[in-house]
Amino acid sequence: MDDTTEEPDPIEELRRVELEVEDLKRQEREFTILEPLQQIMKDYARQLSTIIRQLMLAAVAFGWLFRYPQPDNKGWVIPSAIAYAMLFFLVSIALDILHYLHGTIDLHRLFEKWQRTRKLDWTYYETFRRGGVVTLVLFYSKVGFALVGLAVLIISVWRMTTVR
Repeated sequence: MDDTTEEPDPIEELRRVELEVEDLKRQEREFTILEPLQQIMKDYARQLSTIIRQLMLAAVAFGWLFRYPQPDNKGWVIPSAIAYAMLFFLVSIALDILHYLHGTIDLHRLFEKWQRTRKLDWTYYETFRRGGVVTLVLFYSKVGFALVGLAVLIISVWRMTTVR
């Protein structure tokens, strides 16, 4: 019998094991980063539902509070100044929904890629962590529209209630 099988080189075997250990450590670090992100993703989705419910009920209540009947008895009208404020609020609500939707989609993509490759895309992660341009634009736009709507509402209500 010819016994020509070579035994693995111990140094090569040690290097292979060290690389495997490093890979496992990297995966553990990524998991400790991704676990809180997964909770954030769930919070974004939950917050999206909460915002939609609360703001739609608030918009109905607000419109109902300031409505008055049309002279020809063909329905109700909301004062135009309040309607403009509500328009700003509705745009703010839409941007808020888009903001949370964008965050949820971003986190979903990050997790999906990690689950496929078991490697974290650090560039994508850093972009998300720092806010990304789209997220920041949506955030500041929704805040801006809400503040403008609030200012229009305050001025409108003040003008409507001021005694002349």
